[in-house]
Amino acid sequence: MLSRPFQAKAWTPCATTCRLSPGKKRRQSNPRQKSMKKGPGRRRHIEPIRRLRSWRAGAYSRRVRLLRPSGVSASLRSLASLINICAGDFAMHKNSQPLVLSLALLLTFAAAFILGCARGGGLPDPSGVPVRPEQLSIPVLEFHPPKAERFEGPNGMDAYLLTDRELPLVQITAWIRVGRIHEPADKIGLARLTGDVMRDGGARSLPFEQMDDELEFLAASVESGIDEEFGKVSMACLKKDLPRVFEIFSLVLREPAFAPEKFDLARNQLLEMLRRRNDDPPEILRREFRYLLFGKDSPWARTPRSAQVQALTRDDLIDFHRRYVTPDRILLAASGDLSRAELEELMAERFGDWKSAGEPLPDVAPLGPAPEASVNVITLDKTQSQIRIGHRGPRRGDPDEAAFEVVNEVFGMGMASRLYRDVRSARGLAYSVFGFLVPGRDQGFFIASASTKTESAGECLAAMRAQIQGLFDRPISAGELAEAREAIVRRAVFDNDSASKIVNRRAELELMGYPPDYMDTYVARVRAVTTEDLRRVIAKHIDPARLVTLVVGAAAQTDPPLSDFGTVHEIALDKE
Repeated sequence: MLSRPFQAKAWTPCATTCRLSPGKKRRQSNPRQKSMKKGPGRRRHIEPIRRLRSWRAGAYSRRVRLLRPSGVSASLRSLASLINICAGDFAMHKNSQPLVLSLALLLTFAAAFILGCARGGGLPDPSGVPVRPEQLSIPVLEFHPPKAERFEGPNGMDAYLLTDRELPLVQITAWIRVGRIHEPADKIGLARLTGDVMRDGGARSLPFEQMDDELEFLAASVESGIDEEFGKVSMACLKKDLPRVFEIFSLVLREPAFAPEKFDLARNQLLEMLRRRNDDPPEILRREFRYLLFGKDSPWARTPRSAQVQALTRDDLIDFHRRYVTPDRILLAASGDLSRAELEELMAERFGDWKSAGEPLPDVAPLGPAPEASVNVITLDKTQSQIRIGHRGPRRGDPDEAAFEVVNEVFGMGMASRLYRDVRSARGLAYSVFGFLVPGRDQGFFIASASTKTESAGECLAAMRAQIQGLFDRPISAGELAEAREAIVRRAVFDNDSASKIVNRRAELELMGYPPDYMDTYVARVRAVTTEDLRRVIAKHIDPARLVTLVVGAAAQTDPPLSDFGTVHEIALDKE
């Protein structure tokens, strides 16, 4: 135990017990220089240092003996010994700010330690503690995400709600069943601009300047956007500001003004993005590979052209909103400090008189035939090359989707995957490398992608193709399956660690056509996957003979040459 209150600059360590005794303040900046001189002070400084080094070097067994006595008094003596050792080290350092923190943490632990001993009658015997971490016995993780409540709202606008009273916050997202795949083929970019300007352009009864100022004053947010399949308008605020922020949220959904100056700004930003579309090699890879898989004119791959965007008008945005953003196409996902009665009252007040006067969504153009295997190059004078290989994949809702995730985990998702360990860790061929099989609404895709220096692009491509073939030659083992399943389950916990994530995931799954119990049965379905399931899925959905290859970079500098993989087709980028 400490004999008196600890004061760092007024005490120096004693030679035998490591307790603190009065002493004078030293002048030298490094107290250990003093300890190297001859005289009685040498042992006084050297001995605590030796003890500390022994402790820090892992003299585990000697220290564990301090923890064996049972009873509160013995536990206090053990803690006192540890504190005195740290205190001795603390006193030897003039610049002791880091040690102050260390000692404070130790004292905090001591308080919890003493309380635990007082309740439990002492410490457990540490003799049964495993020597190595892999010898630990970890129970199987059971994960059951909370269920969000679903109910019907006015005019076909339904809602999910998951109440969370931990903080006085509310988050609500309106999922809209309309996306970029539904825009006319001659007006590509219309859905994107509509989603951007819905919020930025203000509302008919609330100009955007006033809306911005009010939301900033309330520390609240309202955002909007339209992606490939769905649109979203979201809000977040303090509970006390919910009535007003929800009112602004409803105005953005119901009566956006599409202010002319904000429309012009958004259109000019899109035009500038198109002008610079060929400046970013990873973006070129993503865009051009989708062209190869689905076709340039497919709703799943097409991109706006400058002439099309320049021809869009503010009236086009107003018309697109009027036709497709209607209450029967909206599904709310609400979470936070909010009850069902409160949400129903808000929905009835703000959306009760909003009628569903929209038009049916246009049909999405069907996909053409799948492409044949090919090797394609986009030549850029860059020191790095981007590589992607793959082919079309299964449709969404496949009964083997749980097996898809296990294949992804073993093959190319994360640092423990085969692709990463071989191409990046073992061979050092790629800065980043990944691969996965993902289902889509009409058709998904299987891809493997990497970024490497140009000279090693051929070698990197060969290694990636070898790993794909390895799924057949070296089937996924039972050990790999077990590790992958547990990794997926653990990740699912973090994917559902907030009420907002859970409720939005449930809404998205419903819009994508999944059954209501999809999240509830997710862990069980992943754990039910067998090695036979994986062999069957790989044989059915992955075909090395159908791989489409695209390399973006200085292909002529690669070794081995890309011609080793087939006839090379040069792709010329569109200049806009």
